Amino acid sequence: MDKYQKENGRRYRKYGFTSKLLCIGDRMRGSVFRPCLDVLPATTLEGALRDRFPRPDRCVYAIGRFTKMQKDSLVYSPRDRVAGVSKVPIQTEVLADVEAEVYILLNDWTVEYPKQFSMRMGAMRAQGCGWTEWETVEDEIPAGEPVRGTLYSRIPDSPKWREAFGIKNVLSQRVGYLPIPERGARTYYHRALFEGSVVCGDAAILLPGSEGATPRKHEHHDRMASVLAKIASVVATTDAGKSGDKVGSILATAGAVLARYGYAVARLHLEEKTKLQQKSKDWVDAALKALEVLEGCEPTRSNPELAAFVLKKLHLVARWQQRFGNQVPVCIPADPLPDAYGEAFKNVEDGVRNSDQYKKPKTNIKRNFATEVANAVARFGVDGALDRLEKKEQSWAQQRQQNKPIKGQPKENVALARRILEEMRKEERIVMTPNVGRILIRRLLAEPRGSHS
Repeated sequence: MDKYQKENGRRYRKYGFTSKLLCIGDRMRGSVFRPCLDVLPATTLEGALRDRFPRPDRCVYAIGRFTKMQKDSLVYSPRDRVAGVSKVPIQTEVLADVEAEVYILLNDWTVEYPKQFSMRMGAMRAQGCGWTEWETVEDEIPAGEPVRGTLYSRIPDSPKWREAFGIKNVLSQRVGYLPIPERGARTYYHRALFEGSVVCGDAAILLPGSEGATPRKHEHHDRMASVLAKIASVVATTDAGKSGDKVGSILATAGAVLARYGYAVARLHLEEKTKLQQKSKDWVDAALKALEVLEGCEPTRSNPELAAFVLKKLHLVARWQQRFGNQVPVCIPADPLPDAYGEAFKNVEDGVRNSDQYKKPKTNIKRNFATEVANAVARFGVDGALDRLEKKEQSWAQQRQQNKPIKGQPKENVALARRILEEMRKEERIVMTPNVGRILIRRLLAEPRGSHS
């Protein structure tokens, strides 16, 4: 024990910090998506503080939690310096408008930390993330006697970390692994106690209001069983024995779209597939019904990645129902969670429908024209597609003046395409994901005449 703790006992200093953008990166998913943690692991704080205040012979024990934040996403393409080209775009989650509180265990070294300071923390620093401003909220808080409660962060499950935070007993544990950096570029993973573990320890490491929490009881039934049972009832008319490679491909693609973009985009993707041949169309209809169940029931309602896995294996649900019969609990429906893409789609459709300048097309828009505009959005973005549409319209006008035969679209159809692109340009989420805009404009342009009247 160092001199400070010997004289004063175990005490904490409470800091509050803010950040405009912060990324506590998690492991990559499919090499194209990197989620962001919504907790502050103790090892992340330790590494940042030791880097800000270097002292190799002193340990830093810090633990904290977010009190305010909102998740956003950033799409970027890492550049290969050798080849000189950009790689596949990567979508990374970030935390915006962050407010957090951190408790640092005081010792001979940490007691000398300034009352106010700033430092960088987390990942994506080259993209502007990680700058934090720290300020002392309360100093020299006694650790007190150990109390029972719920851990709100992640700490290494080792004797020195348990002793530092006064953990005497672990009543119910959620276990995972945290990366521990070594010298150089090497990193190893250490067993850790995750948030939600019920422990007896210092009040500073426990979720406020969780004092006296009881250990989690073992659930006697699978929460997914009720969801699968309801899916089996709504897709009972689909013959699972006739599923083939094409059906498997359709479900796999729909699941991938759901995992990456959420329910609104997945529904849009499946609705576009309803014009398939009859055999595959039955499975697309079944997938749409299953998607409605997954969006309205927990735990898939708040976990699109879990719902995506079920959607990919939809052809096996009927066999699951035959195996377990009706001995499953009934799930409780709930209202779908707000979907940012769904709100963006609605804004675009409402903007097109309520436009004073919009005129109903005289003829149905050819699907190849819709596909051409949609592919331009995917390849050149919304602004690029607008430029190409204007140049094409000017070319058609010149050919008409010269009385040359052309295969252009009527002015009303071109005006509709331009109007949709202009509304899409107002939605930043669609502009940042051209592939989603591609699906949306192809759907809106290919709809029957009068659908936007």
